[in-house]
Amino acid sequence: MDTIFIKKNSLLILLSLASCLIYIREPLFFLEPRIWAEEGSIYLSRALAEEPISTLFSFNLGYYSFFNNFIAFIAVDFFPIKYAAYITTYSCLILQLATFLLIVLTPSKLLLTIEERFLVGIALIILGTPEIWLTTINMQFWLATGTFFLLNGKTLRASHLIYLLLSFMTGIPSLLFAPFFLLRYLNDRDRSCLIVFCMSMLAFIIHLFAFFEYLSSSDDNRLNLEHITNISHSLIESLTVTFDFTHLQISVNKYLDVLLFLVFISILIKYLLNERRDLFIYALFPLLFYLIVSISLSIRMTGGERYAFPLTIAIYSALVLLCKRYHSENIWPALPILVLLLHLPGYFQTSRFYDDDWPSWRSQLDTWDGKSPIQVLIFPQNNKNKWSITLYSNKSP
Repeated sequence: MDTIFIKKNSLLILLSLASCLIYIREPLFFLEPRIWAEEGSIYLSRALAEEPISTLFSFNLGYYSFFNNFIAFIAVDFFPIKYAAYITTYSCLILQLATFLLIVLTPSKLLLTIEERFLVGIALIILGTPEIWLTTINMQFWLATGTFFLLNGKTLRASHLIYLLLSFMTGIPSLLFAPFFLLRYLNDRDRSCLIVFCMSMLAFIIHLFAFFEYLSSSDDNRLNLEHITNISHSLIESLTVTFDFTHLQISVNKYLDVLLFLVFISILIKYLLNERRDLFIYALFPLLFYLIVSISLSIRMTGGERYAFPLTIAIYSALVLLCKRYHSENIWPALPILVLLLHLPGYFQTSRFYDDDWPSWRSQLDTWDGKSPIQVLIFPQNNKNKWSITLYSNKSP
């Protein structure tokens, strides 16, 4: 009984710490939550216009995203529409916290101790770009990050299988790690990995239908060879996020992040060759495969920080791994903690993604009578984008 109490107490402490860290980034995310871009213009609009079943099984831009469809369905059909931003935001909070706990509490072949996994869990929060912050359309990248760590977990439990099924059914990124679960089954004869691979094949078939539907449209922004020259820049940008400190606004060489990455990757490869060749199969190769394919499938092959999120956290994990290996027991966390501290100023720079001058969702609907149509502004509101959604009288506030 004491052990159960300690475990519950530790879980509560972890959840409280992660929640506080997420909250202080920008309290307005929670106090005046937003509807972000396609979250409103596609998913919420579709949930308002279509029957629930159609909403749950709709495709978007060549893939299927169950989480987005389901949350939009819940927000529209079970709550007054003026609370929709609260539903989307707090559902994303639950998923971000679940991914944090998954990394910290799951015994891992990559990170052997709870101290290492805790540092990576904190990095998961601090290194997360504001673009993927508390918005349903980018939860696929959080799920892909969790999927990578489960691929390198020691065992898979029932809760892990539920998480993985949700991951595979929400966008393409997590699905890119699926072949390596089959490889792990063939090497270890772990039946849970075979179950994971079978789930991924079910999701793959659904995504394939979505992709064929997309090909029949006139949109040529995906898999257009005219955009292939964008890939090299996207690769470099994605690989160096962990060592990019330009937000500090100090005078340093603009290629410093590339130099730091090259030094780091050289040390890492030497370590893997000498001591951990298994990580080539379950860490390095899956990440390279994920990065190349996800960028190639992205709009105009431009990728971006959100696509790099699983790689960014994996690179930070490798940094923790190397420090643990090559430094003494007392000082090994020093460099990983320093990296997090250097990223901390950038963590609070959220104005491009939440500007308090932009009207919030709730403030625009508080006085709506629910009878006449209303055009509601959604985030972002800038010179490049003026996003909005029209609500009609069939959905009252």
